[in-house]
Amino acid sequence: MAPKVEFTPLQGLAPEWLGTPLIHGKVTIPGGGTLDTTGLTPQSDGRLFIPSGTVWGRTDADQISAAPWKLAADTHTFFTLNLHDIWDARNNDNTLIDLLQPHAGNVVYWNYLPGWVAASPIGITLTAVVKAGLAKNFYLTKARP
Repeated sequence: MAPKVEFTPLQGLAPEWLGTPLIHGKVTIPGGGTLDTTGLTPQSDGRLFIPSGTVWGRTDADQISAAPWKLAADTHTFFTLNLHDIWDARNNDNTLIDLLQPHAGNVVYWNYLPGWVAASPIGITLTAVVKAGLAKNFYLTKARP
């Protein structure tokens, strides 16, 4: 008898850079997180678009005080990624966003992350320090194209 393969509606919602199935219990940060969008440039139509997989970071002090996540910088020690596209972050003030749970064994396909190989759609390029920080927070592997 052939094994049964069952597809769930959640599988269609997973971003291409996420290697961990969404049905895994520790994919997102419980309760979500808030984002500090300072430094992002609005699109030509005024929207503040943030693509799925954008890297966010916190310092030790930010982590302790549960401050909003900021765009990843070399000074950060904790990193996460937003799970879904945010079409207009102007409408997300103090809204909890689905963020990938660090240190939970989640697999990330680094070659699909915006800003890793080339600049992201919002002009962000990840530094070597941020890439190394991601490697400490997630299991990074290269996906087949």
